[in-house]
Amino acid sequence: MTVRAELLVEPWDVDSRLAELGLNREVLLRAVQAGFSAWAEGTANDPIPFPGYAMWAKASRTLRDLLAPSTFGWRRLNESNQCLVIDPTGSRVLIAATGDENTGNPDGIPKTKSKKGPRTIEAVERNRNRFLFDELEEDDANEVAASVDGRETWILLMFRDVNDQVVKSELSRPVLMDPERRIGGWSERIRLDNLPFGDVGQGSGSNSNGDVPKTPEIKVEIKRRA
Repeated sequence: MTVRAELLVEPWDVDSRLAELGLNREVLLRAVQAGFSAWAEGTANDPIPFPGYAMWAKASRTLRDLLAPSTFGWRRLNESNQCLVIDPTGSRVLIAATGDENTGNPDGIPKTKSKKGPRTIEAVERNRNRFLFDELEEDDANEVAASVDGRETWILLMFRDVNDQVVKSELSRPVLMDPERRIGGWSERIRLDNLPFGDVGQGSGSNSNGDVPKTPEIKVEIKRRA
């Protein structure tokens, strides 16, 4: 099955769609910034998986810090070791994940960096059934109508592009898994602004002089539509 994702790039389209989802660019980009800063604090003395885990964990925490207050009305939810935030209606959940080099690339199809477990696979399957239901004619839709109940899942994908020295990100709705249990198909992708981070090397840890890189400051600049 091949899915051609709807891609939103222009700021006014992005802002309009995020508003429909009860979100905004500033919240999402601040979560991305926090995640990258946590990754950049890693050193060569950390366990190898730790910086990537720290990036996911801090981005997830920041989403909760910013969305859970009554201003947005979202709430945190821990479910089968998944770190979720759920919208006020209970019909939409958001999770953070690291993606590959196609994250934020309009000409590519991103994948999650890590394999996903049964609960994420179930969530993607629900999204896929919902997507099929929306695309089918009325008569055919009845065959999958029973499968579209349940929450819709969105993923905040993040990728550190050390060549371009930016953090790329997007908010996307997954509908397909690849054979290696990575998410590799999307029905909708909302590209977010790139966040430049300066020279912090090719990964976490000390540089050739043995110095630990300082945590970079990323300025999240949100430009309002004129």
